[in-house]
Amino acid sequence: MDSSQSLLYKDYGYLNLNSNTTIENVDVVLNIYKQLVKDLQEKGVTQDELVRAVTPMTDRVEQSYESNGFWFGLMAQASSYPENLANEANFEAYARQVSVEDIQKLANRIDVLSMIEVRVLPTTK
Repeated sequence: MDSSQSLLYKDYGYLNLNSNTTIENVDVVLNIYKQLVKDLQEKGVTQDELVRAVTPMTDRVEQSYESNGFWFGLMAQASSYPENLANEANFEAYARQVSVEDIQKLANRIDVLSMIEVRVLPTTK
């Protein structure tokens, strides 16, 4: 899963779910994604599930601080988007502030029937 927030438009972003699978299982995977979203909408997540999702993200970010690539990427955006420096410095605090209620609200904003599906499939020989 991947998500991105727009640097240009306030409160705009996207959520991306992707999988590597066989051609035969593409529809199965798409249906699983839709069911996962429905489950989030109906049941939400527990605090334990949220902690288990957030911890690896914050760990990866902390490890990325040791990489030159991280710092080059951050500096490349610094003059155009200086707020990213502050956001990056506060990422762990922001991530830990997310509540199970926040996840529920976000899940409820997703219209499963209107989700855009993009399928990248090999051509047959």
